[in-house]
Amino acid sequence: MITLMRFLFAAFMVAVAHAAPAASLGWADLPDPSVQDYEDPFRDLSPEQFDDPGAVKQRLDAEIFP
Repeated sequence: MITLMRFLFAAFMVAVAHAAPAASLGWADLPDPSVQDYEDPFRDLSPEQFDDPGAVKQRLDAEIFP
């Protein structure tokens, strides 16, 4: 069993060694956020409304229900 595990580990290491090199990305490669069209559901929320989902999550995590 140990021999099989060592063989599989060695095979994995060989496969990783022959993997394609990582591509280098720069800021110019990223999409321009000014041309992306998306709707921000949080943009028009008041500070109180913005905090409400967090309060609900805290209550659910603490199992405190009204």
